[in-house]
Amino acid sequence: GAAAMPAATAAASVAAASSYPSSVTLSNGAIFPLASFGLQIYDDATAEKLTLLAIEAGFRNFFASVLARNQAGFARAIKRCGVPREELFIC
Repeated sequence: GAAAMPAATAAASVAAASSYPSSVTLSNGAIFPLASFGLQIYDDATAEKLTLLAIEAGFRNFFASVLARNQAGFARAIKRCGVPREELFIC
């Protein structure tokens, strides 16, 4: 089996990761979250469910592609989520 990571190494990894910013301020003053939730090729029902879960988990930046063909499910989630549209970034 895999060897366990020493506690000191794990702590150093967490400290290094936490030193990265979670967002940047855009020139218009908007706070842009660096973490993005990307929609893959799911059916609309799955896209809606996963988008709502992502919003609940704190995601506000989304990468949605027309190639995935699940825009209807994604849009339903955005309408249902209760987060003001101006707080969401959709690429």
